[in-house]
Amino acid sequence: MEETINQHFVPRTYLKHFSSEKNEFVDFARTPFVSTDSIKATNIKKICFEKYIYTLPGATIEERMLIERIYSDVFEKDYDMMFNILIDPQRVQLTDKERTFIITTVAMLYYRTTSWNSFTYEIFDDLIDRAYKLAKAHSKDRFILGNEEIIIGTKTLDDMKKEHREKARVALALGQLRHIVALSNLRDQSDQIMISKLEGNEDEFIHKRQSGDLPKYRRWPYHTCKS
Repeated sequence: MEETINQHFVPRTYLKHFSSEKNEFVDFARTPFVSTDSIKATNIKKICFEKYIYTLPGATIEERMLIERIYSDVFEKDYDMMFNILIDPQRVQLTDKERTFIITTVAMLYYRTTSWNSFTYEIFDDLIDRAYKLAKAHSKDRFILGNEEIIIGTKTLDDMKKEHREKARVALALGQLRHIVALSNLRDQSDQIMISKLEGNEDEFIHKRQSGDLPKYRRWPYHTCKS
């Protein structure tokens, strides 16, 4: 097993369905969106990833790549199968297993977005900043953050933020998996699945339109049948 450095928080198996079949390039624009000139054709290998975002502490590659392997083997391996089901207009029924997998995949994509991590990092950066300055103002070499005593020593404020982010990164990666399982189990109890499909090549789901100027699409619900 190879050790992956650039780890995708949006799976490549998902991104490739937005790309051309031959070269796996997608039209991509970084936020904040400025203009259509900022949209560039970019290989899916080079977007939507961060270094070591799911890497765990461990002595072996298998230990360090545990979360990366779970996402690959449990969630991403059968994504193409699910995608083909969703775009097949002849499919009007799902087995219980297919329905559960679709719901779990949506939950997985929802929680893997890095906005959750960024929000958490910003909160703790602010807490560390306030506690650090307060400690310095009172000539203290340590402060309490949550249940942890933080010793300042020779560390700079940036050093302390970086150190805490590394600790938080692992906790967040493990927490994501727990949230995915919890949300999937909750949604699996009652959620129904409905597909909306655009008919025209020029229409978009997210687009600024005049009032009443709506895209034409077909919509059909799925019914669950016993497997």
